[in-house]
Amino acid sequence: MAAVDDQGAESLFSGEKAISASVGTDEAIEETTRNIRLLQNRPNPFDEATWISFWVNEVPNYREAAIQIVDLQGKTVAMMPVQLQQGMNEVLYTHGYGVRGTFAYTLLLDGRPVETRQMIFAN
Repeated sequence: MAAVDDQGAESLFSGEKAISASVGTDEAIEETTRNIRLLQNRPNPFDEATWISFWVNEVPNYREAAIQIVDLQGKTVAMMPVQLQQGMNEVLYTHGYGVRGTFAYTLLLDGRPVETRQMIFAN
C-alpha cells in the first residue's frame, strides 16, 4: 500500500507482497526461473500506465513469451507478447483511465508461468 499526496509525491510502500507462481518440478522450467526474475512494476500504484520489467541472466530456448495481466477473478485483461533479451527487459502497459483495483501480472514462457506479481490501478 502506498499513498500519493496532493503534490504528486508517492509514499514508501508498506506490506507489499510478491506472489510466485508454482511451476511444477520440470527441471527446464526450474532452471528458467533461476535465470529470469520478474520485477515489481513501477510506479505502483499507478493511474494510466506502468513499466513492467524483468531481468534475464541467460536467454532460454523458447517459442513465445508474454506478459499476462489478470484481474482477481482470473479473467485475462491483457496479453502482451515480449522478446527476451539478456539483461533488463521492459514493457510499458497502458490501460487508460477509469479502472481501479488489484491485478496480477505473470511472465509466461511457452504458456507456462515463470513468476507472478501484483499491481494496483489507482485511478
